[in-house]
Amino acid sequence: MIRCVTMKSEARIAYVLREDDPDFDEDEDNYLTERTELLKYRYDYGERADRLSGEIAEPGSLWSEPHCWLFHNLYDRGYGIESQRLSFRDCLRIGRIFIDVQVWQQYDFDIS
Repeated sequence: MIRCVTMKSEARIAYVLREDDPDFDEDEDNYLTERTELLKYRYDYGERADRLSGEIAEPGSLWSEPHCWLFHNLYDRGYGIESQRLSFRDCLRIGRIFIDVQVWQQYDFDIS
């Protein structure tokens, strides 16, 4: 009998400066921030205005257009030096987003 014991997926997301940004350097990675997200969970916040209470004063017009958890996480959460929270101004400096997805599966082989 073969059975899948565990399965884990995660995405490493790197937010990169626009090439026309004054701080862009062709010899560097130009990462503004990075995130690692576990892909097992699904975020469903429905009426976000009632459920998400960030530490930042968000412009009222921001809620006129729905946006995803990844964007909210980008401007509202920081996770250390490599995964800093971005200001709204810095969010506008993003030119590219690189996503690296890893999937791990572990199997149990019962050969008896």
